[in-house]
Amino acid sequence: GEPKPFKLPATETFTLPNGMEVTLVPYGIAPKVVVSLRVRAGSATEGEGTWLGVLTAAMMKEGAGGRSAGQLATAAAEMGGDLGVGAGQQTTQVTMNVLSEYAPRAVALIGDVAIRPDLPASELARVKANLGRQLSVALSQPGTLADIALARTIYGPNHPYGRVVPSAAQLAGYTIDQIKGFHRDQFGAKRAHLYIAGKFDAVAIKAAITRTFGGWTAGPEPITLAAPHQAGPRVILIDRPDAPQTTLRLSFDAAVAGSEADIPQRVTNSLLGGAFSSRITTNIRETRGYTYSPGTGV
Repeated sequence: GEPKPFKLPATETFTLPNGMEVTLVPYGIAPKVVVSLRVRAGSATEGEGTWLGVLTAAMMKEGAGGRSAGQLATAAAEMGGDLGVGAGQQTTQVTMNVLSEYAPRAVALIGDVAIRPDLPASELARVKANLGRQLSVALSQPGTLADIALARTIYGPNHPYGRVVPSAAQLAGYTIDQIKGFHRDQFGAKRAHLYIAGKFDAVAIKAAITRTFGGWTAGPEPITLAAPHQAGPRVILIDRPDAPQTTLRLSFDAAVAGSEADIPQRVTNSLLGGAFSSRITTNIRETRGYTYSPGTGV
């Protein structure tokens, strides 16, 4: 049928004097709000310290602003939500989904985690052990091995995008000083964008944002990272003797994010394999009756 009409909510974006961007998105009727801070610090800014951003993000949840990890979790739960901290290729995200009346308090808590993490050395061994188990499991899976080989092939082993995972020894060797250094050198207002979406009091929210983030040091400029092009076609084979199944990766160059072709590319991806109802998934699972789930991504 015809798609139903959809009107995007009117958003408001402004910049604090220290360079931090803020976007407010009034949306919906349920008394809930999402507060999400995105800091452009992740694997792209690690240099050779693979997973140092992931480790820093995990340590940021271990205490901030003088409150322990348990106290942070309790504070988030009292607002009707929880606290999520994670690092990806481009950004570290600190996010809460809370009841609307607590939105200003959520802004303050996120500010503590992002700006004033305690990074307690006493918790480092446990956090590294947890990540070490995740690394061990990932390296036993053919999908991870395929991702590693693909990244190295496209970007090369000396490019941040070409280093997907560290070695176990590298992860175990990271120190609390390296983590503090990553946070100090890679976090700052100029690299931050705060998104608030849902039902909220705009006046109260703006006051909380200014109070929490107005004094944050501007910090470094966002980096510009060249993505080298490796001419193809190339075929990379990874033999795992006696493996009962095969993982396949097929990669092409994509349009630059933010370019005119970006949105059409994302729509096409959703139609092809980016959703469970997409073309190749329907073909494999419905038409042919196989239980596999192929997928595509940009």
